Amino acid sequence: MKTTDRTPSFLTGFPGWLGPSLDAPATRIGNLVEILAGLVCVVLFALMIVVVSYEVAMRYLFNAPTYWSGELARWSMVWLALLGMAIAVRRLDHIRVDILVDVVSHPVKVAMAVMRYAVTFGFAAVMLIFGARLTILNATQTSPGLGWPLSVLYLAPTVSAVLMILFLAELVWRREIRPF
Repeated sequence: MKTTDRTPSFLTGFPGWLGPSLDAPATRIGNLVEILAGLVCVVLFALMIVVVSYEVAMRYLFNAPTYWSGELARWSMVWLALLGMAIAVRRLDHIRVDILVDVVSHPVKVAMAVMRYAVTFGFAAVMLIFGARLTILNATQTSPGLGWPLSVLYLAPTVSAVLMILFLAELVWRREIRPF
């Protein structure tokens, strides 16, 4: 079996290793989901800039503050941060101290990767369970400024958790052992 850049050399003879050819569908789906989430993040960031700029202009230039702008900016920030967290999981871009990973043997690196995946999956599972509960619990309540259902806000952790789990599954499928 041929070793690719993404295939660690110790996996070439690993029983059950599916090879790089089956990595492609998971990677393509992950790329598509990451691109869509990234586009949503760009739109949310642009929306935040426009809304906050509008509020500053209305408040200080026209002395007519709006009641909805702060709430919309906060909701955009919540969605942006949680979607960005999921994207960072896929890109292995979270803040890390990897000096220990650089000095340990390869089997220990693999064990550390398994531990990271387990902890991150557990965190995502907690976010999913409690985010779904909050979404359902707040389905009938509306926000004071926008008049939107609060479940739209509380859906953000649920969506982020689902994306994190999907991205973690892809990383495990690819047998990625680099630190997050």
